[in-house]
Amino acid sequence: MFTLSGAHVFPMYDGAVNAGPPMRILDVRHEQTAAFAAEATGKLTRTPGLAVLTAGPGVTNGTSAIAQAQFAGSPMVVLGGRAPQNRWGQGSLQELDQPPIMAPIAKQSRTVATAPEVAAGFDEAFTLAGSSHRGPVFVDVPMDELFGSAEVDRPAAPSRQRTEPDGDRLREIGRLLGEARRPVLILGSDVWLDGAEDAALRLVEGLGLPTITNGMGRGLVPGGHPLLVTKARGAALNGADLVVVVGTPLDFRLGYGVFGGKEEGTSPARVVHVADSAGQVSAHADLAASASGDLTLALDGVRESVEALASRPDWSTWVTELQDSVRAAVERDSALLTATADPIHPARIYGELVPRLAEDAVVIGDGGDFVSFAGKFVEPQRPGGWLDPGPYGCLGAGMGAAIAARLVRPSSQVVLLYGDGAAGMSLMDVDTLVRHDLPVVMVCGNNSAWALEKGPMQMLYGYDVAADLAPATRYDDVVKALGGAGETVTDPAQIGPAMDRAFASGVPYLVNVITDVEAAGGTPVSTRETGEEALGVDDDAGDLAGADQLPAVGGGDREPDQAAVDVQHRRLDLQGAPHRRRREVLDLHAGADAGLAVVEHLGEGRAGRGLAPGEQPWRAQDGQAARPERLGGVVVVHLPGHRGGQSRGDRGHRASVADPDAISPPGHDLGPWASYEEDEEVRHGQDRPQAPRSQEEGRQPRQAGLGSAHEQRGPGPRRPQERDVDRPGRGGARADRRAGAAQHCQPGADRGRDRRPRAVLLVPQPPREAVAVRRSRPYRSSVIVTRTSRMLVSTRSRRPEGATSVQERETSVFTVRSRLYLARHGWQSSRCFSI
Repeated sequence: MFTLSGAHVFPMYDGAVNAGPPMRILDVRHEQTAAFAAEATGKLTRTPGLAVLTAGPGVTNGTSAIAQAQFAGSPMVVLGGRAPQNRWGQGSLQELDQPPIMAPIAKQSRTVATAPEVAAGFDEAFTLAGSSHRGPVFVDVPMDELFGSAEVDRPAAPSRQRTEPDGDRLREIGRLLGEARRPVLILGSDVWLDGAEDAALRLVEGLGLPTITNGMGRGLVPGGHPLLVTKARGAALNGADLVVVVGTPLDFRLGYGVFGGKEEGTSPARVVHVADSAGQVSAHADLAASASGDLTLALDGVRESVEALASRPDWSTWVTELQDSVRAAVERDSALLTATADPIHPARIYGELVPRLAEDAVVIGDGGDFVSFAGKFVEPQRPGGWLDPGPYGCLGAGMGAAIAARLVRPSSQVVLLYGDGAAGMSLMDVDTLVRHDLPVVMVCGNNSAWALEKGPMQMLYGYDVAADLAPATRYDDVVKALGGAGETVTDPAQIGPAMDRAFASGVPYLVNVITDVEAAGGTPVSTRETGEEALGVDDDAGDLAGADQLPAVGGGDREPDQAAVDVQHRRLDLQGAPHRRRREVLDLHAGADAGLAVVEHLGEGRAGRGLAPGEQPWRAQDGQAARPERLGGVVVVHLPGHRGGQSRGDRGHRASVADPDAISPPGHDLGPWASYEEDEEVRHGQDRPQAPRSQEEGRQPRQAGLGSAHEQRGPGPRRPQERDVDRPGRGGARADRRAGAAQHCQPGADRGRDRRPRAVLLVPQPPREAVAVRRSRPYRSSVIVTRTSRMLVSTRSRRPEGATSVQERETSVFTVRSRLYLARHGWQSSRCFSI
């Protein structure tokens, strides 16, 4: 019995203590923990867990766990205290009619009104909670009746009823499998909860079906099994012609039941849905067939139907293709799992944890971004070894689940994976672990942010709010204060030894690992539309440069995916924005700032600037920028003084790229990348916002050499001498700016006086030198900038006396890559620094 003491439910405690044998009472520090522990007990034992919550706030504090149980199909019973019936309506302490609150999130919610009804009411509650489709049942009893007594005859509890699936429906599914050439099987939580794990493995191995698992379905096919293709999820679901989904809803995690068909000339896969009860079969998806009932009978029936076909299908080529994708994913992952980056990449934690997990370990995920990495790297060897919040996605559930796991599996490792956000919701119940002698290893990925919210806010608005936490909080000190132990780790080499100490300690122990917020996996929405589970780092949307060459999202697929391209453009703020004069401008500040920051840093000599062996510079011709035709790429422009969040026109900026035809590859139309224009009234100095002058005013201090547009030209209309530079076909000031834009961060340039716009050339090429960058606020983006070559850039400049001159300076060409892209291709970043 999980509870937090309350007078309304004292008789329950008395009954537990005097029962034969006594029922264990485990009291916690917050009712949410009691309810989450009961929910997890139901998942692990497949019989209803019990939470006893006192009236009013005790019951409402357990609401999130009850809702989670309803979404996940977890069997649990919640007994709530209730104000006395003989004082009802008179304002008793914590008087609240609770069943109407619980009705939308419970299989049944009722008040047992009298003492003689209590025994039968509880029997009914436990039977209902444990019957397919499982879920929570809420019962409350008035305090005066709960303190009463009654003599009743108590019949034997009913045994579980098994609903036999329709045989014709199972044979139809078998026929569809016989026709399929590229089938995929998905096994979800209800397969475990229905006790069908043996039948599931018989189906997979008997037919040779490539299989994906999710939720508590993880472990039904052991990690490393040749038919487990979860790591090739994107390739499997996008390439399948038949997807058979068993024991999980066709919700957002499975693309709402639409798989593939996104490329021209292809059709979506046919979909089969098998559920433990008729009410769980999808009503919104276009199903080729469906069945419901006892899942052991259903899975065995499908297998027997296929085996009875006159000719068995041959899926060996398809299976081999997916196995190759799995091997490729494992190879890509190896670089992340062994990353030596500083700050620590979250994946490195799993590189240390996974080899230390025993076969019967119970791993609990409670977090967003950090736990998304676990979904990719942790593959249980047995069913019932993975717990997460399920489709409700409720943070704070982990501590209750860890308590339940330690009680249910006393001899197994219990590991609680915490995001630092989730840790703040339940860490006080370490006190419960200590008081009840429940050793649990906790690993906190501490990136000091609500990372899954931070990235999308920046994508949508160009800034984020309410997304940062205190940096490097010592959550291990909280555990120590409550009687446990722990340590903070900032060196990736110390993660493994810290985990060894945690497993050996025999007490609640928290390893608080300070991780890189830039490595947050904020998965694009399009991954769900392509059948991808939101696994963060598994879903790289591609490079900052070369967006038109983006790989398909998920599973390491390399085919172009326009949805992924669109998402990446939105993420980088590369979409056209309507100008106040109805022109179209393209806001490139995210990519440009990222590139410029690195170029500036390299120009100051803080990283290598020499030519790579055998590398030859290109020389400019006829006063134009050099043309590295064999590299390809695009030009973006940094506008001096830009602080983000406003359009170029609103900031009073005016700039364009330096001869885009000369820098971009032949035949590559940059379109709107080629220029920026400003509103006429801003051009003449009206309504121009003043840039903040210091960090105290809420913005970052200006980088060296980057003045505002206001400072460049001064207020008011442009001076006449700005108009006339003798250059055919170009306006004077525009020509100056076009020429000046190409001269970006040359080594040795006087940045204190050079305030012209600077162009950054981003080219998709393998690196010769790699530099990892951590961006500072307000734009955080994890990028790799690599120096691929050096080149000479010629620029025209205008002297104060009106003459023009041509300067030739040596500079570098850089590639901007996502950090994940670099790791996937086995390139190690050699230097890290913050800007």
